[in-house]
Amino acid sequence: MAGMSFCVTRGSVVAATCCALALGCSSKSDAGSPNTAGSSSTLGGQSSGGAGASAVGGADGAGQSAGGASAGSVASGGATGSAGDSGGGAGASGAGGTGGATPTCGMTGTQADPGTDGDGKMQISAPYTPAPESTMHLNGAPVGKLNGMPVGTTNLPPLLYAAKEAYPGLNKMLSYEYWIYVPAQYQAGCPAALMVFQDGIHFVGTDDAKINAPTVMDNLIASGDMPVTIGLFINPGEPGNGHYDGSEQPNRSQQYDTNSPVYSTFLIDEFIPAIVTKDYAIVTDPDGWSTSGHSSGGIAAFMTGWYRPEKFHKLLTLDASFPNTENYMGMSLIGSIGSSAMKPLRVYLMSGPNDLDGWLSANTSAATALAGKGYHYEFRTEDSAHYPPLAAQQDFPTAMRWMWRGYKL
Repeated sequence: MAGMSFCVTRGSVVAATCCALALGCSSKSDAGSPNTAGSSSTLGGQSSGGAGASAVGGADGAGQSAGGASAGSVASGGATGSAGDSGGGAGASGAGGTGGATPTCGMTGTQADPGTDGDGKMQISAPYTPAPESTMHLNGAPVGKLNGMPVGTTNLPPLLYAAKEAYPGLNKMLSYEYWIYVPAQYQAGCPAALMVFQDGIHFVGTDDAKINAPTVMDNLIASGDMPVTIGLFINPGEPGNGHYDGSEQPNRSQQYDTNSPVYSTFLIDEFIPAIVTKDYAIVTDPDGWSTSGHSSGGIAAFMTGWYRPEKFHKLLTLDASFPNTENYMGMSLIGSIGSSAMKPLRVYLMSGPNDLDGWLSANTSAATALAGKGYHYEFRTEDSAHYPPLAAQQDFPTAMRWMWRGYKL
């Protein structure tokens, strides 16, 4: 893109343009940065007009499209567009604004009342087929990046993070495999929402779980069913090289099933700052933070929001291992739902009679407790086995639409 550049890379973020969000994000070139003839820039996902033969400065428009300086003009400052569908540009004489400025974007999104559509308990019947949103890019949806490669790249290896301290309860130094998803619509400097997936290997599409969350996110962001969202897919920590192959291992259960704030504290206070927020702009409001997981990863997702609701409000769990959790401070996790003051959480649950022994009953009890307190919740019962989660493959895009309903950047 001649004259206007932006890039998103691990360890280096260059911001020279910014999206026009609902909260008033503006986009301006740095003063003194020339735009060559015929160049164009992206503003809020829409196209702005190109600069003229030699325009210095940038465009600033609250509308969908900002006009550029006219051909042959030389603007001493940025052309200022008016609000509306098309921002006006500098005139033939090249008169413009007072100069470019640093991009400014709202640090929080807005959560409208999502209503009760989809709330409550519902059976998902067989046969279970993967949703189209998880198997292909629909209607020309832009393709995001996973660890810097286009979504859908096969055999994509994870990155690796070594924890700073021994994990409490394990007394081991752990390393964590992870993937970072960046949608095509993300623009450096404009905060995006965040979604964190435990058991990341099950969600990126590299094993037989086939949730294919990055493809789903590409489609739902393009259709407007969820906001521009950075995705973090993290495997449970393991000693040494941190390799986790998706099978059940003691270190995973200690991290995910332990009924306490320990894992959520590690995730929020160490991992996310080290891997995500140092490189990407993320909204600060908890309505814009969501987390998900399957089985023990599902209960870890639930506890992340339960113990740290000031950070995460949206919890999407699949076959969550409520029976694996012990009491914490004398109270069971399900018992604490009914005995605690209502928290600002939105919760999706899934289980069924072919789940592991006792798990349908426990998830049913959790859903009943959430309903009793007046939570927005979905509980989907189904007949597939615990793994691979065939019903989840089918319902995941629908669950994501319900989870993000009403939230706008």
